[in-house]
Amino acid sequence: MTTRKISEVLIAVYGLIYAVDRLEKILNDEARRREFKRNMRGKTLYTDFERLMFYDKDSALRFLNKIRDTIDRQGYATAADVYVMYDVPVTKYDTKIGWYAIYSDQVRIRKVSKHSYRLILPRPEYLY
Repeated sequence: MTTRKISEVLIAVYGLIYAVDRLEKILNDEARRREFKRNMRGKTLYTDFERLMFYDKDSALRFLNKIRDTIDRQGYATAADVYVMYDVPVTKYDTKIGWYAIYSDQVRIRKVSKHSYRLILPRPEYLY
């Protein structure tokens, strides 16, 4: 066998190994995503976003704009980003969920009492 044929075979084998590794990574990521969603069902992680309370509607809108600025800057906002802005303790799962975009029709600001407004964000999704 000539050196050229050997190099072509090695390149073909390397390409095949790379493709198999890439496919395995994709399948593992999908399996982790499914397991994470299954583990999070029924837990309070998703419902915590209905507890963001503010004194007035303007404060809630300013907070929402901070979240949108984070999305514009990073391309996404994690639950951990929101909790840090709101001064709430962060868990390890908070870095794995979040939003790629938050549209106005997905957000609700509900008046709870005379000086209390609740900002309700859409349900976060698994980011990676």
